[in-house]
This record gives sequence, C-alpha cells and structure tokens, in this order.
Amino acid sequence: MLAMSDHAIVLVIMVGVFLVLTVQLYALARLYRRSSQGQALIRSGVGGPRVSFTGLLCLPICHTVETIDITMKRLNASFRDEQSLTTKDGIQVEVVAAFLIRIERSPQDVLKVADTIGAAKAGDLEELAKLFQSRFADSLSASVRETTFEDLDRKREAFRADVIQRIGSDLYGYSLEDVALDHFGKRDWTAD
Repeated sequence: MLAMSDHAIVLVIMVGVFLVLTVQLYALARLYRRSSQGQALIRSGVGGPRVSFTGLLCLPICHTVETIDITMKRLNASFRDEQSLTTKDGIQVEVVAAFLIRIERSPQDVLKVADTIGAAKAGDLEELAKLFQSRFADSLSASVRETTFEDLDRKREAFRADVIQRIGSDLYGYSLEDVALDHFGKRDWTAD
C-alpha cells in the first residue's frame, strides 16, 4: 500500500512541476515582443534603452517598447517650369531627383533617429520631407549651378556623386543610399 502512495506523490509532484513550467512559459511568451521584417524594437525603462531587430523581453511595469520603421524611403525633389534651375552656362534645366534614405541597422543609428524625430514619425514621409527636403533641394540646385549643361548631360555619375557629397553623412541616423535622376532636360518654354 505504501508503494501505491509513493507513486501518487510522485505523480502529483510531476503534474505540479508541469503546471508551474507551463504557466511560466505562457507568461514568458506573453512578455516577449517580436519585430517584423523592416522594423526594429526600442525598449526603454529599467536597464536603459535597448534596440533589437528580432525581439526582446518586455516587463509591463518596467519597460515601454516602441516600433521603428527601418525600411528604405524615397523623397523627391522637383524643379520644373518656373522652378527650373540654371546651369553654369546659363541654360535652364528641369530636374526631378529621388533621394533614397533609410536607417542603418545599428542600435546607435536607430536610437539617434528615435531621439531626433521619434520612433512613430521615423517612417512618415511628410515628417522626413520636412526634415530633409530643403537640404536635398539645396544640394541639388548648388550642383546644377556649378556645372555646365553639357557636363550634366554627359557626366551624370559625377553630378550624382557631387550631390551626395554636398548632402554629407550627418543625417540624424539616416543614411543616403542613392540619388536617382528621374527626369533631366532643358526647360520647355512652350509650356509656359
């Protein structure tokens, strides 16, 4: 009879351990936050800020978690008709350029962007345009002003490199991936 009761005690202990482990795993799963492709998580609170591109543990009272979009963004600058630019040799040109920017996959850059404009606004094209549009447009127009039309037409790669160099690398945690000339040509005076 004692042997039977020993088996019952062992069974009760095993069921109890199983239930405790199940509850702990469930709680851990509820506290773990995963990020999607093209996003990063920023956890702030106890232990300081932490960035993760996969997932992290978040304790409700101790931490807050924000999601930040780290995908490529396209900002356009358009100089057409009355807003066309004048080259070094006095020719008016129409230029439409696309600037491709993104947040680098480094915790420092993600935190810099979050501190500058906030995690929620990091992927908002209107906010990014407010932040970068004048800088991109000024760099583009300065490059056009200092180049002849013939050089613009024939040496587009050098022109593109000049625009990128003028913009620089301090973009508040963003990086300029590319500048693409979508449209380039002499101004059409018949359209006015």
